[in-house]
Amino acid sequence: HSFFDMIPDDFDRQQQFIQGRLADLQSALIEARQREGRRSPSATNLVRAIRRLEGRLESLLDTRKDDVFTFEQLGVDMLLIDEFHRYKKLEFETHMNNIKGLDKDFSQRGLSAYLKIRYIQEKNQGRNVITLTGTPLTNTSAEAWNMIRYIRPDILRRYGIEQFDQFAGTFGQTKTELELTSGGTFKETERFEGYNNAQQFIQAWLEAADVVTAEMVNLPGLPAVKGGKIRTIELEQTPELAAEIKFIRSELERFDRMNGHDKRDNSHIPITMYTRGAKAALDMRLVDPTLPDNPGNKVNATMREALRIYRESRPVKGTMFIFADLHHDRSKNPQFDLYQELKRKLVAGGIPAKEVVVMDASIDGARRAATLEAFGRGEIAVLIGHSERLGIGVDQPAHAVASFDMDAPHNPMYLEQRHARSVRQGNLNPEVELISIGVKNSLDAARYQRLTAKQKQFNQLLRGNVQGQFVEDPLDDLQLSFQEQMAAYSGNLKVIEKVKLENAIREMETLALGQVQQVSKARATIGLLEDTIPRKKGALGKAQAESAEFEAIFGDGKNFEPVLELEGKTYQGKKDVAAILDAWAKTSIERLYEYVQAEKIRDSIQTKPTVAFHLNGKPIEVSIWSPRGATGHNPEWIEVRWGFKGISAGGSMKSGSGFLGL
Repeated sequence: HSFFDMIPDDFDRQQQFIQGRLADLQSALIEARQREGRRSPSATNLVRAIRRLEGRLESLLDTRKDDVFTFEQLGVDMLLIDEFHRYKKLEFETHMNNIKGLDKDFSQRGLSAYLKIRYIQEKNQGRNVITLTGTPLTNTSAEAWNMIRYIRPDILRRYGIEQFDQFAGTFGQTKTELELTSGGTFKETERFEGYNNAQQFIQAWLEAADVVTAEMVNLPGLPAVKGGKIRTIELEQTPELAAEIKFIRSELERFDRMNGHDKRDNSHIPITMYTRGAKAALDMRLVDPTLPDNPGNKVNATMREALRIYRESRPVKGTMFIFADLHHDRSKNPQFDLYQELKRKLVAGGIPAKEVVVMDASIDGARRAATLEAFGRGEIAVLIGHSERLGIGVDQPAHAVASFDMDAPHNPMYLEQRHARSVRQGNLNPEVELISIGVKNSLDAARYQRLTAKQKQFNQLLRGNVQGQFVEDPLDDLQLSFQEQMAAYSGNLKVIEKVKLENAIREMETLALGQVQQVSKARATIGLLEDTIPRKKGALGKAQAESAEFEAIFGDGKNFEPVLELEGKTYQGKKDVAAILDAWAKTSIERLYEYVQAEKIRDSIQTKPTVAFHLNGKPIEVSIWSPRGATGHNPEWIEVRWGFKGISAGGSMKSGSGFLGL
């Protein structure tokens, strides 16, 4: 991938793409300010995006090199890109700025892949590009839109969802809820709750994607799971955990007794208790770091199993993954680190310190690569980390003999990715132990039960095996409701199932009410559309008349003879007209640049549209646009925007030849 990423793209194609995106963002900014006000969050975010792209454009102009072969010059006529999730980050604009899980930022790697893909498709009628990934969607199913955007833009055009907000308006259903931040405060977060028009959403996805899941194929060379399934080690509650669960239950019961107004004011309580419950089940020192170690907690249970497996598998250099997504008691200045505590115990139990590595942020770049290679050779025996750093992109299964889940990840995709690090082709061992450490009557069982259901739903969504026109987003973060938490602490999973059925009934009732409202809205829309039809017919007639007039003057656009009227003079012939317009455009750009410099204008500027010349008798309105980059204006970026007066047809030009299409 690094070699592919380093192949430069054609300068003009990059410039054209970025300038097109800048124009889109400028239009979106105008709309946002008209709709929400000049200082709205949407406008602020768009201004930031514009400045980032302007900086990127300036950097591109500053680093242009003409002595290096570009991708377009290499003669490549087909692309097959593995691990394509590396290229997900491709900037787009949206007014939905607070949606959790959306990554709208720009990345050079994503842009470069996009340009290379588009070049191959342009050469091959939209074909000859294949992308492969085991994680097409990670944070939200809405990422499907961005994946389709890379490889099948024709599908987005056909469905009328080329812009993300069009996609969200057609398919997305959002919800707003409180979320606990890393600083311990709460904020309102909007997320995709699910998808309307699910059958059409799935149809668009499956047109672009061929989906193969593990249960659909019998891959050769996969190690067996020891015992045929995940082995669950269920621990008794420690006295400290029992006391904590008693406190959590009392808080949840206090919340349940509140009236509606007080519940709204204290809606953070179920979220806070959920987080405390998850930490407490993993290790009580994540709740209170001053508590003593307890031989019956998860750290000690994991340590005992890992030491057993280490001794048994050392002759074959066996390796292990240990996953836990929670590991600090607090984000700032933590007093307890579960990873380091586990490593300390493993080393004390006889594993050399150099063979136990905590995959934290310090293990990055070349150090990360070297660590994983040593793990692949069996020189490092244990890797400890969370789902995102250790569960994705780690392909060193050769000596893997075990994988531990000390807690449940917040996303079903991560659970599958955890296990796939060891149950993988290339593993030299005939079987792998998958071990889950849980605590009785804690949140563990309920969390794993919910994850299993979400994983099944995710696979059904990918394959298109869904019923009805609404489907939940299975990649929505795992969060147990108040009722589900109370049921979990009761120790009776049938109570949890009862709660789920009751929730399903309420959802059905809500959907039924929504259906009635949608029918009413559809009837109102029909009335509006019926009123619109005459106006559209009138507009169509006007457009057809203009089209006929243009055809009479310009023919098919290829063989017409241009006649230019500029500043009282008339010019004929393509070469003469192109030369005159070249000189006129150059002078116009220089004048605007001189004005910008003299007046020290800081923002982007566009002159008022005026009729500058006539082409074959038709008046042409022009305005000169100068975008501002990170270090100011640049004459190379200035362009002439033109259009036929009174008609939407138009474009931009920097030369007369470009204007005439020569």
